[in-house]
Amino acid sequence: MARVKQIPPSPPLEKGGAIPPGPPLEKGGANPPSPPLKKGGAIPPFSKGGPGGISTTHLTLNDYEPRLKTYARDLRKRQTDAEQHLWQHLRRDQLGVRFLRQRPLGRYIVDFYSHAAKLVIELDGSQHSEPENQARDRERDAWLSEQGLKVLRFDDRQVLTETEAVLEVILRVVKQAAVVQIPPPPPFEKGGSKPPAPKGETEVEQPPPSIEASPPFPKGG
Repeated sequence: MARVKQIPPSPPLEKGGAIPPGPPLEKGGANPPSPPLKKGGAIPPFSKGGPGGISTTHLTLNDYEPRLKTYARDLRKRQTDAEQHLWQHLRRDQLGVRFLRQRPLGRYIVDFYSHAAKLVIELDGSQHSEPENQARDRERDAWLSEQGLKVLRFDDRQVLTETEAVLEVILRVVKQAAVVQIPPPPPFEKGGSKPPAPKGETEVEQPPPSIEASPPFPKGG
């Protein structure tokens, strides 16, 4: 009679019937990192004064990330009291130049911007007193200065309680940035006629030059 090979029994389960644990995770027991977001995934939230999730620094004033336009539109809808108050004095060229509010410039969104005056105005709330935010503000100001812009910073309290003083500072910078070009005098008319004398002045006719006797021609001339 053929001998039947016996199969050894399976090892008994642990107490409680639990299935033996699988291989351990990586060192430290940490789960593997989540895969990076795919194109079109969630965008980091944008905070006022921040870069809007943009990491590159090789942007010019007009070469900004398209999604900043959406952020800027949202910021215009929820302006602070100080921003609304100052905007009432800047809008419609009241200081002689045009200002734009919540304008994307490069990787930033500034509170107010005048292209003609090359001026940026930033209003700082209480959160800007924190060291981390101050460092971020210095980085912003340095980049804007490299683009040829002047940055003025006021805190919200100054705008709300010292409005006239704030406007005087802004107007002084606007006037300093203005370039006054003096038009050249009109050209003489055809034929060499002189322009008329200014009003209130009498033009004095100059006597014609006297003609002296011409020297004799040299011999053989």
